[in-house]
Amino acid sequence: MINKEPVSGHLRIRLFNDSDQEIGRATTPVSFPSDDARYVPFLLDKEIPVLMTKFVELDLKPE
Repeated sequence: MINKEPVSGHLRIRLFNDSDQEIGRATTPVSFPSDDARYVPFLLDKEIPVLMTKFVELDLKPE
């Protein structure tokens, strides 16, 4: 994630398969100062078929 402005809230990732069906999601709290860049780890349940992921969506719920 790369941001120009300070960011604080909960970042959610949603995983989708070839049929555009959601196959998993996870949320993690984030807090970045302005002009920062870093990897954001998500803890996914082991039952989520990650290898079937076609695309992901990210969204931020600000605090």
